Amino acid sequence: MLGEITKRLDALDSSSKERQISQIVDKCEKTLGSDANIEKNVLDEIKQQLSSVSLSRQKIEQAKRHEALSWTACYDDSCWTHMEDKEGSRWFPRAPSKPKSLF
Repeated sequence: MLGEITKRLDALDSSSKERQISQIVDKCEKTLGSDANIEKNVLDEIKQQLSSVSLSRQKIEQAKRHEALSWTACYDDSCWTHMEDKEGSRWFPRAPSKPKSLF
C-alpha cells in the first residue's frame, strides 16, 4: 500500500504533495477510529515515511539545480559534479568576501 502511495506522490509538485499527504493522513485517522495504540503507531510510521519521500525529492531537485550551475559558481571544493573542471583549470573558486565596513 505504501509503495502505491509513494508512486502517486512522486508525480505531484510539492504543494500538491503536502495536500495529498494531509488527505491520506486524515483518511487513515478516520479509518482507524478509536483503536488507538497499534493504529497510532502505524499512522506515525506512514507519516514518517511520506515525509522522508518528500525530503528525498527535495534533495534530488536541489542536486539538479546544483548540476546546472557553472563550475565557476560552485564554491564547494569537494563537489564531485564540478571537480573535473576545477582540476582542469587548476582553480577552485571561492565565495565573494563581504565588503569591509569603513566605520
